[in-house]
Amino acid sequence: IRLCADYYKFTMENELEAWHRPPLEITLGVMYNMRDKIILRADVFARNSSYGKAYDDAGQVVAKKIHGFHVDANLGIEYRYTKKLGAFLNLYNVQNQSYYRWLNYPGYKFNFMGGISYSF
Repeated sequence: IRLCADYYKFTMENELEAWHRPPLEITLGVMYNMRDKIILRADVFARNSSYGKAYDDAGQVVAKKIHGFHVDANLGIEYRYTKKLGAFLNLYNVQNQSYYRWLNYPGYKFNFMGGISYSF
């Protein structure tokens, strides 16, 4: 089990905000290993809102708020057939949220990645 919390307090001299940096990020990760054959993972990320750099009609820099506090949960399973050969399936954003992590770049909703791993 892994728990991490990061709190940032930025002091700006030349910019309006610390662009794309949320003041609070919390991560909870759990991994369970069953006899080195099946590995289960769960990760939950929580982030506070951040600001992106935008420009108004006059060309002046403005701070645009990017999505408020949001939580992103991911799940994963891996099966190791041998020490060298295995298969995995990872599920991302399992709650199918629509949010922006970066200004004007929407994050993926629910998606997954699976594959085979081989080490030599």
